[in-house]
Amino acid sequence: MKENKQREIASDLSSSKNQNQIFQIARKIVKERQDVTDSSFLKDATDKVVVDENRIKDMRLLLQLKNEKHKAPGLSVVEMIQATGDID
Repeated sequence: MKENKQREIASDLSSSKNQNQIFQIARKIVKERQDVTDSSFLKDATDKVVVDENRIKDMRLLLQLKNEKHKAPGLSVVEMIQATGDID
């Protein structure tokens, strides 16, 4: 039965819809097998490791907004160098 399913999937590889499904499954498998040692984790206020991607995105967005609030007014170093005309 498993071999029949494999043959069926292999014969359907010519269609782009089926190719997309296979790539989605492969990406999902790779994602599930990633270690938590990846840079895709943060600690919350209670020192618990957060691995949920949606929560991580939200936390990173909040950190970015917080950092933008405390950013010194004026031009950044890159903007100052670009203003001299030495760098595009």
